Amino acid sequence: MNSIKSLSSLVICFCIFMSACPLGSTAFANTSLWGKKVVFQVQPCLWQLHSGVPVPALRELSVCVSLRRTISADWTGFEYKAPGNRETELGLGGKNGKLFVKLFGHEWQYENNLTVNEWHSVCLTWSGQAQRLRISINNTFLIEKYLTTSQQLSKNGTLTLGVSHYVNANGEIQPETGTNLVGEIGLFRMWAREWSLEELKNLNCTDGDLVSWDLKQWTYSCPPEPNINLHCETTPTPSPSVHPTTREPLHVNDTAEPDQFFRVDLVLNMTGNPLDPKDIIEKWVKKQLEVNNTMSVLNLDIKENAISQDQPKQYYCAFHVQEGNKNTVAEIEILIQAALMSKYQNHSIIIQTVEVMIRHIVPKNCSEDTSFTIYGKYIWPETFPQRIQVMGCITPTSERAFRLCKLDIETDTTRWADPNMKNCNQHLSISDLNNITVTPGNAAEVVVVIQDLVVIQLGNSSELSPSHLESVVEKLSEVVDESIVNSAVGANIVTIVSDILLSNTDVTPVSNTFLNLTDRMADNMIFHGESANLTAPPLGFSMINVDPEEFSGLTFGASIVSPTKSPEMFVDQGFVNKPHPTANATISLPSALNDFFPTGGRNTTRVQFQFYGTHELFQPRDKVQCMFWDFYKNGGRGGWNGSGCETESVSPYQTSCLCDHLTHFAVLLNVKRSPFSKVNEQILTVLSYIGCGISSIFLGLTLLTYLIFEKLRQDYPSKILINLSSALQGLSMLFLLNTWLSSFSNYALCIATAATLHYFMLASFTWMGLEAVHMYLALVKVFNTYIPSYILKFCIIGWGIPAVIVSLVLVIDTDAYGSLADEEIEMVLDSTEAFCWIQNDVVFFVTVVAFIGLTLLCNMSVFIMVLIQIKRIGANKLAANSHGSVLDLKAVASLTVLLGLTWSIGFFSFGPARVVLVYLFVFLNSLQGFFVFLFHCLMKENVRKQWRIHLCCGRFRLCEDSDWSRSVTVGDRCKKKNLVNSDSVTSGSSQ
Repeated sequence: MNSIKSLSSLVICFCIFMSACPLGSTAFANTSLWGKKVVFQVQPCLWQLHSGVPVPALRELSVCVSLRRTISADWTGFEYKAPGNRETELGLGGKNGKLFVKLFGHEWQYENNLTVNEWHSVCLTWSGQAQRLRISINNTFLIEKYLTTSQQLSKNGTLTLGVSHYVNANGEIQPETGTNLVGEIGLFRMWAREWSLEELKNLNCTDGDLVSWDLKQWTYSCPPEPNINLHCETTPTPSPSVHPTTREPLHVNDTAEPDQFFRVDLVLNMTGNPLDPKDIIEKWVKKQLEVNNTMSVLNLDIKENAISQDQPKQYYCAFHVQEGNKNTVAEIEILIQAALMSKYQNHSIIIQTVEVMIRHIVPKNCSEDTSFTIYGKYIWPETFPQRIQVMGCITPTSERAFRLCKLDIETDTTRWADPNMKNCNQHLSISDLNNITVTPGNAAEVVVVIQDLVVIQLGNSSELSPSHLESVVEKLSEVVDESIVNSAVGANIVTIVSDILLSNTDVTPVSNTFLNLTDRMADNMIFHGESANLTAPPLGFSMINVDPEEFSGLTFGASIVSPTKSPEMFVDQGFVNKPHPTANATISLPSALNDFFPTGGRNTTRVQFQFYGTHELFQPRDKVQCMFWDFYKNGGRGGWNGSGCETESVSPYQTSCLCDHLTHFAVLLNVKRSPFSKVNEQILTVLSYIGCGISSIFLGLTLLTYLIFEKLRQDYPSKILINLSSALQGLSMLFLLNTWLSSFSNYALCIATAATLHYFMLASFTWMGLEAVHMYLALVKVFNTYIPSYILKFCIIGWGIPAVIVSLVLVIDTDAYGSLADEEIEMVLDSTEAFCWIQNDVVFFVTVVAFIGLTLLCNMSVFIMVLIQIKRIGANKLAANSHGSVLDLKAVASLTVLLGLTWSIGFFSFGPARVVLVYLFVFLNSLQGFFVFLFHCLMKENVRKQWRIHLCCGRFRLCEDSDWSRSVTVGDRCKKKNLVNSDSVTSGSSQ
């Protein structure tokens, strides 16, 4: 009967065993080391990680080992080394009666060396993101250390248990004797993430996801033995694949106490001249205080004290010392004092402490704080000073967010640093803004969220969609209406507006809302002092609190280099009746506005100036006008309105506005700095237009003369003169008509006007150059100069080259032409109206300045050679008449006009004599057409002869066949002399 009962029990037990261990899991049951241990005797036993087990590069990790020491001696728990490196990257052991941990070449020692003949569970965790190492023993937090490096564990290194090791030349792992463990290891696990202490407690019976306690992962020289001391089931639980928490904190200071903190103020002298004295001091301070890894130096601030040159350099240092509660306050202060009073000497560099002040501080914990970000809402729990709080990301749950409870060196108090969320995924989008309720408490965070969302959206796309734009503007309006806007929030709002304006987003539908938003923000913003400026490319806002009783005027200026850069703002508490010397735009408010300031409970009145370096929010106008922004125009979209504003042009670069309101009025002008005074500008403008008008009249007379009288245009010089006069006439007429054509504000018309003016300017100088070529061929290179189709080829060159240049500019960049202020070209002088001309600097300098410069250089060379040739001809004459000097002077003046040499003055109009040279430049060149008429019509014998023959009557009329010098007239009869009319060489040279 007993046999039957025993048999039944056996069968029942067997069945239970079979149900617990199905056939499919026999392999796991055969290789698992759970319930087994590795016994290490005095003779080293080598247990190493199998070479086939991959170990990736790890930015974070957790390692737990369960071990028991049987003798008191130096020992090694485990050791991990990078491939080909003898230095230990990660290790645990004991020496000299102390526990040590090694990580990336650093070593920390602790008094706890694990009691002999007792089982201990030691866990190490590392986070490269937080730069934090944590150590716990038997589920009790021991200490955490922070490194100044964010290194990662090297992949596919070598790992051994119970013994140090090295890799020989054959690639084989060899044990190192002397520090091997004499005892037992009952469990070793490694995870590819950092676990908190609470999580590790829940993983007592969970295998590692990277290295597990399984025979398949190990190569060994001594077999495992049964272990009856494992306090959990012999079948391990698989490592969790999903993080157990998301928005809850992963570490709440565990059971540790806060560290002790000390503020140290240090005055020291330094002898010697190191390249970086502050670096030397920093290394010395840390070396003195961090020698035993029980103290850390934080927030080191070094400043040089100004003393006489004959004394050693003196430095003031302020820093915090963090100590892990290993000593009393008095002991720590003695240690710090002793460490810092010791003298440092390295060759010629000597550091000697003059004074050290140590003060024990007890900073408060960082209070619980709720942060609202694009990554979601996170509640950061109360945290000890200088501890990094870790929270699981909402998405992905496998990643972490970090936030430091930072100790501030200025106040010795704690504050939360900005959270590090870069491992988390974006949880919100712009569309989610409609679901956010703005309160005075979260307004600043909402603005930051909007700013981040806009930056991300514009990083993925070049513009915001209309719905996204509307959501952003509406939510910003809520922030301004529901909360008190400080300078930081205001700066963020301006940055958001700037980012949108610099993108390709069409802001026209919300321009009114944008302007209303910035107006309310600037009017209600709280700031310290009398004024505040907010800038962002290309915007500038100035807010000034003025006392109505002491208001004496206000002047605002803005200087901007390009639309992609922030403007520089200028505010003068007074009325300045001239532009700011370095500003692109200036607005001055007279003291008379004091009568219109609103009366109320406030002691001050807020005046705000808004500068927009872009037309995106406005409808641009070409004329200079004083206007204000009317929010009700264009169906509520807003627009410029001149009602109530009078424009009084003081000078081309300064406009006085008289308005009966102080809304968004502005002076629509692309202002540039003026190099001349107001009087000079007006005089130069008058001279320019009078001169061009006179030239146009006399160039017309010149053309009529040569075109009507056929005998005058039979030679080459006359034909060249006709073409040159035509080009100069086109240049003068286009200059005079340019302002009138620009007033139509027609884009295509302005480009056509500018291109035509460009063409006639190039044609004028091309024909001046051809005039020089002809003179060279006629007077210098006299022989063998016959060229077929001579004038035809000249015409192709004279009119064709300018056409090619202008056509290329239009094809390459049509916008190279446009409306601009006249100051950009010195030959086109100032005007209060718009002027159509080249607005691209590269095109201007290449096709105008360089072209004219080369032409004038060649003409000057020909001018000199022609003068020399004329001089030789005059010297060879047998008898020089008394008028020779006058004729030579006439020849020089005539050549100067024909070759356009007076234009070279423009290249020398700089320095102290600039004003004088510009006056001379305007006078000579605006009258060039008159000088052409003077020297080549009025002072030319054959032209006067044709005038008398065909235009005069009575006794002044000249017979057609008579000689100019010998003819006489009696009534209507002419006595004809068949004499040859031949001009002198000198006179001929002036043709």
